[in-house]
Amino acid sequence: DSKEHSRKQQRAKRNGCTTIQIEEKKAALKKDDRNAYRVRFYIISLFINAKMCVKARIRDMFKDILKISQDDEFINSSEADPTTIAQFFEHGTPTPNLTDLHFDLLGDPDSTWNTMVFDMLRKEFLRREAFVQLYCLPAMSDSYIETLIKNRFIKLRLVWIQGM
Repeated sequence: DSKEHSRKQQRAKRNGCTTIQIEEKKAALKKDDRNAYRVRFYIISLFINAKMCVKARIRDMFKDILKISQDDEFINSSEADPTTIAQFFEHGTPTPNLTDLHFDLLGDPDSTWNTMVFDMLRKEFLRREAFVQLYCLPAMSDSYIETLIKNRFIKLRLVWIQGM
């Protein structure tokens, strides 16, 4: 114990500090580490809250556009008319309409029709959130928002399939 104490003193002399000053510096570094941890934790919690907030806003947008209050009500939603989808694939018209939105529920989530619907919903989400985006952290890419929209559709589609 005394050897360790004398080593600390020798180190302190080499560094031009007293043992007490070294201990104070160590304590300050530990405090800085604690503060850095708190800041990192705060930033991570902000990111998680922002992510959850975006998911909730997407869910609310779906409810508003589809005129449902709960996921179970999506069971009553009608799918896009198969002849309309066939005409869309052949001629490119008619396209999905945001005011009377219908998904291709029997088709693949990555179908051209559904991809077009996801893009429309992404644009509508960004339009609705334009003011909020100025103050939200962190900024989220269009592809991330479209992925969240697609995942929401997949969940609703599962509810629809189970209700058939």
